[in-house]
Amino acid sequence: MDAPAPLSSSGEDAARGAERRLMAEAAAGGQAALAQVYDLTSAQVFGLILGVVRDRTAAEEALQETYLHAWRYAADFDASRDTVAVWLCGIAHRYAVARTLSHFAGLTPYEIAARTAQTVAAVRSHTRAGLSGLHDHSQRSRSEPSDTRAPEPA
Repeated sequence: MDAPAPLSSSGEDAARGAERRLMAEAAAGGQAALAQVYDLTSAQVFGLILGVVRDRTAAEEALQETYLHAWRYAADFDASRDTVAVWLCGIAHRYAVARTLSHFAGLTPYEIAARTAQTVAAVRSHTRAGLSGLHDHSQRSRSEPSDTRAPEPA
């Protein structure tokens, strides 16, 4: 199967022109244009947010905040600097990080340190268990005879 050909310069220019048009329409109040931008970009943007916040409900809320921001500030989009997906991912990342940091709001430094220590201890425990399993597997494979024959040709 042949790989798809990369976009030519004229194809990239056409894509940028379409993005510029959609965002200009959104800035002028065009809901259909923003809906089209959402359809084109929301899966990528949601994936980025979910990778940061690790909670589906929080990710959905951050996604909504991202597109509300895009709606309010559509006129700020500059197609000469970024694609619309890159612009939205930058906005989404800021909302995702802010949402993640809000989990620590209202906690004392001691409480934050205690939660961090608990997380580190849990990760350390899981890592040691995994490494122990690897060590056991390595010891078993050393004591078992290995098959040194060359593989059969296909």
